[in-house]
Amino acid sequence: RIVQDQYKRVRELLQASKEKLEHLANALIERETLDSEEIRAVLESFERLQHLALNDSLTGLANRVSFNDRLDHEIERAREDQDTMIAVIVIDLDRFKEINDLRGHAAGDQALKIIARRLAKLAGDGEFVARLGGDEFAAIKRFKDQNELLGLVSRLEKSLFEPLRIDDFETVTGASIGVAVYPRDGADRERLVSNADLAMYRAKNDVTRAVCFYESAMDETARARRALATDLRLA
Repeated sequence: RIVQDQYKRVRELLQASKEKLEHLANALIERETLDSEEIRAVLESFERLQHLALNDSLTGLANRVSFNDRLDHEIERAREDQDTMIAVIVIDLDRFKEINDLRGHAAGDQALKIIARRLAKLAGDGEFVARLGGDEFAAIKRFKDQNELLGLVSRLEKSLFEPLRIDDFETVTGASIGVAVYPRDGADRERLVSNADLAMYRAKNDVTRAVCFYESAMDETARARRALATDLRLA
């Protein structure tokens, strides 16, 4: 619910900014004399608002709103080409809390910035990376050959397990990575992200692997756990 409210608020902010830009542009045109400085100021103001609305303030990566928009766009595009698949990759850092607890939030922020730079650097054509919030990141991959997806997952895993040096200490955050693929694992954004989350939690609970691809049995396990939790509450 909180995420939906934030998403709605950002949309409202962008719409208001767009309306303000159009109003000022029309006012300048009606004057028949266009002041280049005024035009530049209006455009820069709009670009700043747009950047703030669509990018994470700490790392500069795309934020959840941008991620949702991009995923919706990629799904629509894939619906027109049956050979195209879309992977949603959810990433949760394993030992980020330790950095915050032992070294403080400034060190935690530095770690997030380093990881964000690495993710941004490795993203190629048809790939998109974002910070969803906290220590959670995500990626989108458009592909036709499974090996293309495996290549990105391998690069992500390698990058996330490389040591980080922050001030006078070195650490490895590690990560749990969950993958769900359109159309086989879901036909819309909500289902794909949910299933990628399920796969990520399976990876987090399995010490033998960092990456897990979604399987339908995970839904059955999740439903069983929810039913058990409900029964315990009612007991």
